[in-house]
Amino acid sequence: MPRTMHPSREELAEIIKLATDLTDPGHPVSVEQLASCADEEARAPLLRLCATEARRQKECVRRMAGINERLSEQNKLLTGEPLIEAVFIRAAENDKAVVFARGHRQQVAVDAGVDARALKPGDGVLLAKGGAAIIGRCAASLNGCVVAGFVRWAGARMLVEYGAGQKELLEVPPGALEDPAVAGIEAGSEVLCHGEARIFLELLPKAAGDHFSILKEPPSVSGSDMGGMEDLYQRIKTTLCACLLHGDSARLFGLSARPGVLLAGPPGVGKTLIAKRLAAELKAGHGNCVFASVKPGEFASKWYGEAEARVRAAFKHLNTHAARGLVVLYLDEVECLGRTRGFAPGGVHDDKVLACVLAELDGLQSLSNVAVIASTNRVEMLDPAFVERIGGSIIHVPRPDARTAAEMLKVHLPEHMPFSPNGAERHVTRSALIEAAVALLYADNAPASAIAKVTFTDGKQRVVLARELVSGRLLASLADAAKRRAHDRFIQVGGGGIRVEDIEWAAHETAERMRRLLTRENIHHYLTDLPQTTQVLSVDPVMPPGAAEGPPLIVPRPIQDDDWIIQLLDPESQP
Repeated sequence: MPRTMHPSREELAEIIKLATDLTDPGHPVSVEQLASCADEEARAPLLRLCATEARRQKECVRRMAGINERLSEQNKLLTGEPLIEAVFIRAAENDKAVVFARGHRQQVAVDAGVDARALKPGDGVLLAKGGAAIIGRCAASLNGCVVAGFVRWAGARMLVEYGAGQKELLEVPPGALEDPAVAGIEAGSEVLCHGEARIFLELLPKAAGDHFSILKEPPSVSGSDMGGMEDLYQRIKTTLCACLLHGDSARLFGLSARPGVLLAGPPGVGKTLIAKRLAAELKAGHGNCVFASVKPGEFASKWYGEAEARVRAAFKHLNTHAARGLVVLYLDEVECLGRTRGFAPGGVHDDKVLACVLAELDGLQSLSNVAVIASTNRVEMLDPAFVERIGGSIIHVPRPDARTAAEMLKVHLPEHMPFSPNGAERHVTRSALIEAAVALLYADNAPASAIAKVTFTDGKQRVVLARELVSGRLLASLADAAKRRAHDRFIQVGGGGIRVEDIEWAAHETAERMRRLLTRENIHHYLTDLPQTTQVLSVDPVMPPGAAEGPPLIVPRPIQDDDWIIQLLDPESQP
């Protein structure tokens, strides 16, 4: 039987201390008493067990004391007067601070245990009962915080504008914003503020894409993509490159150092394609050329002054690159940007943006390596000063005629595609497809030729034909529809290719889409020969012979001032 180990002198001292803590202080246990018990071999294990239990009970007592203390503190919070959350604004004199609490500003003391120097405007703080002093910090609450747009400085204060157009003056507490000259704050910059306290909190950083730039690499466009527009393109290229690439000789003849041209024509006829091809060829021939494209609404902003700031930022990037290379600046649908002043939808605001653009275009006059190309659907809506800044050269890009449409369809239906019949008859089939599509869109007696009947307020009528609406974009859509139908049949049945009936079906579908597209409100947008002042009473689709006529399509439109006269004279009319 193994011999039981006796407790050491140190263990006995620990046991005595534990026993003394857990027993009546008036009757302590002496070392001699415990030592005499430990001399008996049989009692040693029991003594060790007693010591272990004493330690466990002491730990339990310690934990219970901690729990009791926490419960006591929670009870004080629940039954006592609550602390007050506030927003720190700024430090004041005599160890005091200005805070916003319970709907108003107040000056309070700062407890000695709070480091006031570490507090920043907008930090959350806790006020003692009654709100007399700051006794601690808490998480900053977002209640009352709003995002606004910077408008301008008003002395030491900041004028901002909220989304609804409401403007407010904000206090800028010390330390909330570094030197405004280097902080990057400008008109339209987003700032975080406390709307109720009326204080500026911080300048919100711009996202990666907010640093406005219009510079892009020229797209890959070649002459084979133009489809029948080569003569027009060469005319435009000659007009621009005469000054762009031969600036010295142009100045010798008194020509403008900066070339520019205004492309006028309906949507989808290839104006953008012309600008892209010019940039691509300049890039290929001279190496260093960028394509700067401005689309409708690119400069628009809901914040006061930000649209002008974007214009200046965009042209700043353009001027920087123009100092070391060629730039093709393309302004798309400029009737949205350069509308005659006084008639713009945005009133004075849009007029200011146009004035800013005109000033920047004036700044490009001395740059001979910047070509400006603008495109529009409505020349008559443009401000004369804007047309003069572009260069005064207006080139009309017409809708494609039958020959040009055939060339464009050759681009969208290349020879390598599967046709049916294929093989040796591939070229014959492809030619038949293109001829069928052109005939259906351009022949006066074709079933799909008549699209809509336009009735004017003077009683006159006009039939809109398909060829008056054809564009390069529409022809691409027609070819895609035929290819998609042939592909679906290829998946289901297998074999074969694009057939003549596919292109005929696509032409009829395209004509039907034109009929649904034209309305009284957009007819001027598609018929550029129709004066803007001409009042249209109705636009009714013309159904082809044999087509099933459904119920008339009623397009909602705003009520005009003269509607009551029309209805009075002709109650059956549906304008």
